[in-house]
Amino acid sequence: MFADVTVAGTKMHHLIVFNSSANDGAVESSHRDQRRDQHRVTETLAAPLMLLIAFCALLLVPVRCLGQTRPSNRQLVVALSGTNDVKRIAAIHRIGVTREAQRTALPDMTEAMAKLASNTKRVAINKRDENDLPAGVLQLINCIGTIDSPVATESLVNVFTCDRDSWIAAAALSLGSNQRTAAITAIEALTEHPAYAQRYGFRFAVAKALVQMDDPRAWDALAMIADQTDGQLQHLMNEAFKQVTLEQFDDDAPRFARWQARVGIDVESPELLGPNPEQPEPQTDTIKLVDAPSESSSSNMKLVESEYYGIPIYAKRLLFLVDCSGSMAEAYNGRIRMQQAKAELIEAIELLEPSTEFSILAYNERIDFFQHDLVQATEENKYKATSFVRKLKPIKNTDIHGALRAALVFDSQVEAVFLLSDGRPTAGRLTAPAAILQDILSYNRFHNLTFNSIGVGVESEMRSFLQKLAEPSDGEFRLVQ
Repeated sequence: MFADVTVAGTKMHHLIVFNSSANDGAVESSHRDQRRDQHRVTETLAAPLMLLIAFCALLLVPVRCLGQTRPSNRQLVVALSGTNDVKRIAAIHRIGVTREAQRTALPDMTEAMAKLASNTKRVAINKRDENDLPAGVLQLINCIGTIDSPVATESLVNVFTCDRDSWIAAAALSLGSNQRTAAITAIEALTEHPAYAQRYGFRFAVAKALVQMDDPRAWDALAMIADQTDGQLQHLMNEAFKQVTLEQFDDDAPRFARWQARVGIDVESPELLGPNPEQPEPQTDTIKLVDAPSESSSSNMKLVESEYYGIPIYAKRLLFLVDCSGSMAEAYNGRIRMQQAKAELIEAIELLEPSTEFSILAYNERIDFFQHDLVQATEENKYKATSFVRKLKPIKNTDIHGALRAALVFDSQVEAVFLLSDGRPTAGRLTAPAAILQDILSYNRFHNLTFNSIGVGVESEMRSFLQKLAEPSDGEFRLVQ
């Protein structure tokens, strides 16, 4: 087009220059013709030119101005793998919740996850808990886990090599809850990880991830793990074993029978040969990881001889938290609350098996420890513990939050906590029951303690608090009237 215009313009120019002998009218006519032709050319070029300008302008507009919330790939990787957890959470939200959007972002998420796992120190860690898991990292792990892709599964399995136990546990649980069965062998191998022996919460996470897989290979792996497990985790695993049916072994009856014999279940029980249509489906997505006999381990032979306020004690390593606030000096149903609490606790301690380890935290505005470490339930230690209990006096206010926090960090091997309280929190950093619940349940995310709670004459708000504290960890609540 531009070539034609140039040629036309050139011809027109030559006409004007070399026809100088023409009269003025002719020259004026020629000028009018030239202007008319130029105007036509301008009109012809205007629309395409404007479109070209608009297109160039669009290239300079930031993506977010076009109504798109997802950042460019490099921006997303930087936000997801950076030190700022708030920005990480915002970036995950911008990805969106649709499967298509998450699959599109998967390469960016896995690249960021690899960067984080290779250098966990780049992420701010809560100094109060060396294994704390930032919310943004947990969201990233869970987002990757929801994507049914070998790439996503491999990304989370690779997290198993990082130096943060809580990250490894989170990755295992994400794989388990989404039933990424390709990861079963890798999760089973975590029983060889140092944290498996060092931390109850880590053992719990490995077992729960395998239970959630609900796959014959996972059940076989759990049968082997059960041989080396005791206490609360053994109880929860055996409760899960009771729910397994032939259908969950792909109707392979010989394999199912061998597995049942391995975990100590009566093979002839008809209800275990298949689902009962009159009963609800087994809930294998929640771990209730009973104590069944095993050929290879006498530790499975046990256990419920001791109880506290009617709650069976399965744990081999446990804490008693006793309310010693001033309100415990009040009478309830004709008996002083403190006296009743002491009697119940002394009886529970005296019935503990010698292999059990325990301690006692007596709390009001402060915490008094029987021992700052778990001690074996020998006759000598039982005598010392009951003497400690007898000397307790009810005074001052009630810091339930402080007591629960102290229990969570007391020892990494603690499996269960028994909390006794007779009223609302009145002291400590947090006193609102809802705020205490949110903090403690979040903090217990990878400690995985079982909270059992006892309310002595509590009103409805505290009753609800104590129930909600126990239920998420499959603990029990008792109301003392």
